[in-house]
Amino acid sequence: MWRTPYGFWLLGMFAFTALVVHAVLLRPAAGKPQQFVRSFMASTVIKLLVYILVLTALMLLAKHGRQALVLHFLFYYVAFTIAEVAMLYRAINRGV
Repeated sequence: MWRTPYGFWLLGMFAFTALVVHAVLLRPAAGKPQQFVRSFMASTVIKLLVYILVLTALMLLAKHGRQALVLHFLFYYVAFTIAEVAMLYRAINRGV
């Protein structure tokens, strides 16, 4: 009942985007805090829009298990957002 064929695909998508955004955001963090904040906010908005498009497409493709798809999506979104913010916070406090 709570299975979706897109679960592992979503996990890979969230992991990939978290790693890419983490790598991209550490560059502006080196010198200018305002640049980092601007980049972080822009990346968050872009990711959210892309995630909404992906969720919409998957909801249209899924014939069954849509509730499980949404639950997987929300769980991964919250988990990877917390992990990404924690990693960036730790990296910035170390002075990367």
